Amino acid sequence: MRILVVNDDGADAPNLRPFAAALTKDGHDVTVVVPERPQSAMSHAITLHKPLRVTMIDGVHAVSGTPVDSTYMGLFAVMKESPHLIISGINKGYNLGRDVYYSGTVAAAMEGALRGIRSIALSADRRCDPTGLAVPAMHAVRFALSKDNWRMLNFNIPSVDASEIRVCGLGRRDYQDRVVECRDPRGGKYYWLGGDLPEVVAGDDTDVSVVAENKISVTPLSMSWEDQDVTRGLQ
Repeated sequence: MRILVVNDDGADAPNLRPFAAALTKDGHDVTVVVPERPQSAMSHAITLHKPLRVTMIDGVHAVSGTPVDSTYMGLFAVMKESPHLIISGINKGYNLGRDVYYSGTVAAAMEGALRGIRSIALSADRRCDPTGLAVPAMHAVRFALSKDNWRMLNFNIPSVDASEIRVCGLGRRDYQDRVVECRDPRGGKYYWLGGDLPEVVAGDDTDVSVVAENKISVTPLSMSWEDQDVTRGLQ
């Protein structure tokens, strides 16, 4: 298969090249197009008001933009033929529950899914040894390719020795909203957004509870944001 690999952790992500090598060893034609630097929590941002540059860094196409820019450039500037599959990741840190709305990893995959290309987002516990993640990631990819009738799948890997995969829904991780006000050396104000680590609300059979059991979670994601129940109720 022709596979486009993207991410939001940038060209220097330690798991990127081992994972691409594992895909190539599995017989796939792999092209890697990623942001030149980390771009976490960029969601579906795309660059429209400044030019983009693409440079080669140790066999990787590095884009001076967002994760979604990387998917876009991979599809329409770098690859000569459209890929059969887009894989985004392996992200350093879970993308569980509401994280999918903010995640650059998920958005980079979603950009492909919106264009009719099957797409996978892969994320892992940030405590994992990044050089060992290729094995469970390849297990997730093979699982996805063995199934039909999906467009977008979101995987979360709890450890490098995780092997069981469970299909589940999205859970909840409630972040502690906070703005921290600071002062620069000249007395000007600046701010840091975000508070403490999220409070986990682990419902039964959700991605949050599945990874807590040291199993790989996979959640199919929808392309539509329409609330059909409300649509019908307003008519």
